[in-house]
Amino acid sequence: MKSFWRKSGRAALGALVASFLIWGVSHAGASGNDDSRVAQNSPTAVSPQGAVTPTPTPTPTPTPTPSPASNPEINAEATIDGPNGGHPQFFILDVENEQATNKFLEGEFGYSDHRSHITFVTGKIQTVTINGNQGAFTGIATIGGKHKQTVQFTVNLTANQNPASGDTFSISLSNGYSASGNLTSGWISILQRDPQ
Repeated sequence: MKSFWRKSGRAALGALVASFLIWGVSHAGASGNDDSRVAQNSPTAVSPQGAVTPTPTPTPTPTPTPSPASNPEINAEATIDGPNGGHPQFFILDVENEQATNKFLEGEFGYSDHRSHITFVTGKIQTVTINGNQGAFTGIATIGGKHKQTVQFTVNLTANQNPASGDTFSISLSNGYSASGNLTSGWISILQRDPQ
C-alpha cells in the first residue's frame, strides 16, 4: 500500500510541475514574447487570434500495486478429551506465517491439561503451515511449576467444520506427552485476514 501512495504522490507532483511549466510559458507568450518561438519550444499552440492557448499534457496514471497476499490465520478456543481423563483446554490466537520477531512468527498458543500437569502459554511460534481447512504449527513452551522444562510442541488441526464437533486437534510435546481428538466444546477457525 505504501508503494501505491508513493507512486501516486510522484504522479501528483509531476502533474503539478507540468501545470506550472504550462502556466509559465502561457504567461510569457501573453506578455509579448515571440509567438513562433513559444510555439516551437513549448507544449502550447498559438490560436488564430494570436493568443497563446496551453495544450493539455496527459497526466500519467499511477499503476496500482497489487496488495500482498494475505496470510491465513488460525484462531481457536476449545476442549478435547484428555489422555488421563478430563477435558484439556486450549486457545490459539492469531497464529499465522508472519514474522513477529527475528526468531518467531505471529501468534499465541495456550494449552492446559491439569490431570497431566501440562499447562503453558507461549508466543514462541516457529513454523505455521495452512492448507485449506488443515493447519499445523510448531513452537517452544515452558512447562512445570517448581521444576520448569522447555519443550518443543507440534499441533495439527482441522478447522471450519459444521458442526464444530467435527473439528480435530492434536498436540505432541518433546517430553512424550500427546493428546488428540475431536472437539468436545468450542471451535477452531482458519480465516483470511485483512493484509492491512
